[in-house]
Amino acid sequence: MTISVTQQIESRTFLQAVQRLLLAVGDSVGIGTLASPHSRTMKAMQAANDALEACYMAARWPWRVVHHEITLVAQQMWYTLPTDFALAHSGPRRNAVMLELPFVPLDELYELHPEIRAVPPGTSVSTTTVIEHAGASYFGMPAGYTIAGGSVGLFPVPDADAVSEAPTWLMTYYKLPAEMVGDSDVLDLPKYLWMAHHRIALGLLQQSLEFADGQATYFEGMNQLRNQIAMQGLMDTRNEYTVGGLNYNE
Repeated sequence: MTISVTQQIESRTFLQAVQRLLLAVGDSVGIGTLASPHSRTMKAMQAANDALEACYMAARWPWRVVHHEITLVAQQMWYTLPTDFALAHSGPRRNAVMLELPFVPLDELYELHPEIRAVPPGTSVSTTTVIEHAGASYFGMPAGYTIAGGSVGLFPVPDADAVSEAPTWLMTYYKLPAEMVGDSDVLDLPKYLWMAHHRIALGLLQQSLEFADGQATYFEGMNQLRNQIAMQGLMDTRNEYTVGGLNYNE
């Protein structure tokens, strides 16, 4: 199959990334597909995906930011987030003009509003909103948000007037990487990270194959990644576990 120069410059497929790794560890015969891979190919595939995750999570890259639309439902506090949600970039807002809602940690929200009985989905407790001596501020136009598990919670809980006035809200978030599986899956990284990704993946593959220089190759790739983070004017966020824009490891 002929691949144009533009395609070669703009994208790299999973198959191409794995081919490069296998050639770098001495495989002289290139593979034509990732279907039914042998042991070494499987290790290269895993290394490529692990390196992709390392590059993704190393910084709050602008290209990781995607939009998510929330459609309000009267008397519903919790709304499911996309499966690739990593952390919030900006809180929900009614439109492009309005300011984003401020983030409130769930524990703090429960302390401020003990009348809340709408627990996050995914718990053993019913998610039905049960009101116990709810004040006038329980329902209304949302003025803050919280995140728990795979859901975003809005408070005050939207009422019918809020739904009528502002039925759709928009927030942005940093996405997680999608696992590469098929030959034509694209390495979801900008070109300036390709080399760092390759060296990190190669180091991981070499270590799995017990090559003596595997660790050195891995750290070379991580240094290249750190350099790119600095060049982009970003901060290294590896090992950061964040919810709603807050780092709870600090």
